[in-house]
Amino acid sequence: MNNKLAEINKYLSSSNNTKVLVIGDIILDEYVTCKASYSKAEEIKKWKVENNKFFLGGAANVASNISSLGGEVFLLGVIGNDFEGDVILELLHQVCNTSLILRDQERRTTIKTRYYIDQSETIRIDREDEIPLNESTKSGLIEQLKQLVVGVDCIIVSDYNKGVIENKVINEVLSLGKRLDKKVIVDPKGRAANKYAGATCITPNLIEFNDLTGESITDWKQAIPIATNFLKKFNIQYLLLTNSDLGSALFTTMGFRHLPALCNEVNSTIGAGDSLIAGLAMGFSIGLKDNDAFLLANLTSSAAVSKPFTTSITANDILNHIEQIKEAFLSESFLNELHSTMA
Repeated sequence: MNNKLAEINKYLSSSNNTKVLVIGDIILDEYVTCKASYSKAEEIKKWKVENNKFFLGGAANVASNISSLGGEVFLLGVIGNDFEGDVILELLHQVCNTSLILRDQERRTTIKTRYYIDQSETIRIDREDEIPLNESTKSGLIEQLKQLVVGVDCIIVSDYNKGVIENKVINEVLSLGKRLDKKVIVDPKGRAANKYAGATCITPNLIEFNDLTGESITDWKQAIPIATNFLKKFNIQYLLLTNSDLGSALFTTMGFRHLPALCNEVNSTIGAGDSLIAGLAMGFSIGLKDNDAFLLANLTSSAAVSKPFTTSITANDILNHIEQIKEAFLSESFLNELHSTMA
């Protein structure tokens, strides 16, 4: 195994003491497999449900990925007092201390239901509340944040624009991160770029970055000056920009480094951003250099997209994925070039 990959494996194997705080929008992902038929009596298409499965989504999936990569995770968020919330807590029992998660009688738990007909995704139905938190719930969330943040290595903000990461909450996260010298990594959503000013790193996909900047970027070359200006304007150290099958790029004010999508086959991209930010946070927390943490993040998300459904990735998943792709992607010259760039 290449020395760089061996170093990543060594760090992952010793990551049990890593503590990461995840705060954000907790989501339940549901996958429903159906068989298509036709109702002659009603003269309409008919879908017969064959089975359904539930998976952790949003901030809960980020937390699950941190846990499966060997870290100890503290998840802060809000769910409703409903069936979907009960399912999330059951799924989270093996991931983290669920007593930290707040239940709000006034909100419904966010659930995304994807219907598959003959193995192809046909439609997604979302049930959610996007209203801001009430003051009592918001105060409880911030109080938990203040108590936990001192003991963690890194903070992840998973913003799906469902109402949890509003201005007062994100301002508190960024203020505490700065005062306590904690890296704050944000998966952003929406058009209010100033909301994330002062973060260590943000990890949007290209669509999300275009929303943040009001631009219409289509390739990496076009992104360079816009990304550089964005980082300077909002005092952000890193921008990890992803673009589906074109891979990802890590930007600083000094330049950028591109990595292709490190996978032979894409099975599902759902939740890949959650795996990416978890891999990056683990990389930073366990002491990897910037470009090595970038490689780990890319490997984690690449392993995720090679699997079906929303998934969490283990260190063994990453090692197995490396074995599958190393001849095609991870040549010695490629890894040496990555090591020398942005060092």
